Amino acid sequence: MKHPVLFKKWVAPILLCALLTGCATAPVKLNTPSGRPEVTIFGSTKKKISNTIINRELSKGWDLKSQADSLLVFTRKNTELGTQLLFGSRYDSVPESRITFTLVEIEDAIRVLLKGEIVTNPGSTFERIEDVTAINAAEAEALQIALEEIKTGIEATNNRDGVVSR
Repeated sequence: MKHPVLFKKWVAPILLCALLTGCATAPVKLNTPSGRPEVTIFGSTKKKISNTIINRELSKGWDLKSQADSLLVFTRKNTELGTQLLFGSRYDSVPESRITFTLVEIEDAIRVLLKGEIVTNPGSTFERIEDVTAINAAEAEALQIALEEIKTGIEATNNRDGVVSR
């Protein structure tokens, strides 16, 4: 090595700081039963909640990728420059944003959980998924707000229709 003093004095500490900073990311913990984005909706059905979610997300430009009794998956290409730089690849420079709603029946309510992901190389054998809800507090909070809006809208409709909710 030509400049061992330079390496010891500047490069090694910078690399060490970068390594420690990368490891210091604390997991996101919201004030919900799971610590992740979720709401519990009373006085409604899975079907009504699913239809409300589908209508809302299609209106916001998401594509419905898959639908099952308890699962809704929406995707869209993420064209934000920062996201492309971090999650794009040589194979596919445009990553995909994916949101997954899980609906669970519990007694007299429906528990709705939401997860946000960035997918590198979507649809290929090289697909890599990053759960942004677990590592990005701002994203997790934004998804929680979206769930609260969905819940409020359904409860307002229930109140208008005379359905009792908690």
